[in-house]
Amino acid sequence: MTVNTIDRDGVTNGTTYGFVVYLARHETGQYYGGGTFGTSMRGALPEGRYTAFSWIPTRNPAREPWIPSFTLVAQTVNLDGDGEVTLDARNGVKIAATLNGTEADGMTGTALGLAGTGTAYAAQTVEGYVAPAEPIRADELSLPGTLTSYFHGTGPVG
Repeated sequence: MTVNTIDRDGVTNGTTYGFVVYLARHETGQYYGGGTFGTSMRGALPEGRYTAFSWIPTRNPAREPWIPSFTLVAQTVNLDGDGEVTLDARNGVKIAATLNGTEADGMTGTALGLAGTGTAYAAQTVEGYVAPAEPIRADELSLPGTLTSYFHGTGPVG
């Protein structure tokens, strides 16, 4: 299995920042993960249906380089031999958290988990995005191991 990534600026495979890519196997709920920094993530996996996901960092010139924004990207792939998937953050939508009509100032976060596994992954950042995912129809749900949701929250209101 090969997983490629593209950040919101079009930079491929973590050449600006290294980060972790996860693959969750729907049939078992088992997670696989590996780092990427300047190359695709590659590895042998059992055949099956997977959700590949990551929080892909992108440099923001308005901030110090060690404070990137992050885009949550998830994509389902059916693996029946050698497979390849690209997680593309370029169409990420900025998370805007509000409280009583006022935009929150501070951290925002995103999370996702697989039903039936009891496991969820989350990240928070000063600037967060979520790339639209394919909708999951009720007749596609098979437990354990279906991407069920992602959501956002916020830190203190400034």
